[in-house]
Amino acid sequence: MLAALSMAAHGSDSSQGAGARAKERMHASGQAQAGSGSSPASPIEIVDSQGEETPDGDLEREFLPSGYARVVRVDPSDLGMSDEDADVSRIRILEGQDLVEDLVAQGGEIRFITPADPGQTRTIRMRADVPGVRKELKIELASPRFLGVADITEFDEAEGRPEYVPLLVKGLGADNSIGTGDLVFEVPGSIKIHPVASNALLDVDGRGTIALRGLWTPLESGRGFVLSHEALKDVIQRLPEGDINLSVTINGAGKDSAFSRQWAFVAHVPVARMEGRVIDTKTKEPVRDLVGRKVGITGMGTNGTRTVAVVDGEGRFSTDGLSAGNYVVELLDSRVTGFTKAAFTVKRDDKSVQVELPYVASVYALAKARRTRSDQNAVDDFRPGGAGRFVDHLQQ
Repeated sequence: MLAALSMAAHGSDSSQGAGARAKERMHASGQAQAGSGSSPASPIEIVDSQGEETPDGDLEREFLPSGYARVVRVDPSDLGMSDEDADVSRIRILEGQDLVEDLVAQGGEIRFITPADPGQTRTIRMRADVPGVRKELKIELASPRFLGVADITEFDEAEGRPEYVPLLVKGLGADNSIGTGDLVFEVPGSIKIHPVASNALLDVDGRGTIALRGLWTPLESGRGFVLSHEALKDVIQRLPEGDINLSVTINGAGKDSAFSRQWAFVAHVPVARMEGRVIDTKTKEPVRDLVGRKVGITGMGTNGTRTVAVVDGEGRFSTDGLSAGNYVVELLDSRVTGFTKAAFTVKRDDKSVQVELPYVASVYALAKARRTRSDQNAVDDFRPGGAGRFVDHLQQ
C-alpha cells in the first residue's frame, strides 16, 4: 500500500499540450467590478485573489496542468488572443501573482517561469483584455511532494468511519527528504497526546523498523512531537538508498484517551549537495554575465524534487539535500527554452556532485534578433502596486 502511495505522490508531470486541457462553461450574473491593487504605470493589472471580478455573462474557463521550477508555455488562444496579437500588457493576474516571473509573449506562446515547489499544489488564474472575449485560464502547479500524509487507521466498519484528522508534517526537504532540519509532527485542534503510547516508525526497505519515540521531544502545545536534526543524524547515516516508509501513531491521553490514529508517508534520505557552473561551450570558461538568473533542478521518474537555484557572478549555482536519483538541471529562460540542459545522477555514497551546464551565446544572439513586439512588454515584477519592469537578459 505504501508503494502505491509513493507512486501516487510522485507521478510524472502532466502534459501541457492541447489534449491535457479541459474546458468548462460557467454562467453567472452581476456587474463586473475592477480589481484593486494595480498601478496605472504597470503594463499588467494585478487583481487580488480576494477581489475577484464578478462576471457579467458567460465565462469560458480553460484548465492547464503544469508544475514548479520550469518554464510554463501557454497557447494565446487559451486567453482569447491570436498568435499575432499576443501581448502580455493585456494580461491580468487574478490569483497566484507570486508564482509568475518573467512573463513574455514570444514564438506564438505566452511563457513564464515558476518558482521552487513549496510543498503544496497552487493555482494561477489569468485573463486577457480582448474585446468580445470572456476567457479565464486556470493553471494548476502540482506539487509531487507528498505532504498530505495518508491516514491508514484501521477501524470497525460497524461503528462507522471516524472523523478525519490530518497530521501536519513540517521540515521535509526536496522530494520529501528527511534529515536536513528538524522534523515536526503535529495534530491540529485541542487533542491531548499521550507521549509514551504514541510512536513513529521508520520501515527500512522492508528489512526492519526503527522506533523514533525515544528520539523525539513533545511540543509545548502538547499536540505533537519534534525530531531534532541532531537526534536524527545517526539514524539517517544508517538508512539505505531508496524509499523510507514512515508511519506515525498518535494516541490521546486523559479525556482524549479514545483518540487513536495512524498515518504514513514515503520519505527519502538526502545524501548530496549539487554544485554547478554555467560554462561557455567555446571558451570552456565560466559565464559571468548571468548573475541572478535561475536554474531549475528536476528529479526524474518518481523523484519529486522541483527546486530552483540562483546563478552568481562566477556562473555558479548550488542546492543541498538531494536524495539519490537522476536529475535534470536547466537554465530557466522564457525567451529561449529547452536548449541549456544537463543530466546528472546522485548516488547513495555521494557527498557532493559537480555539474556543468553548457551555454551557447549564439543562440541568445539569434533569439534577440527574432524578438517580437509583444516581448518588449515582458515584465518580471508582479508585486501589487509595482511599476512592472522589463529586464532584457539578452543585453547582458
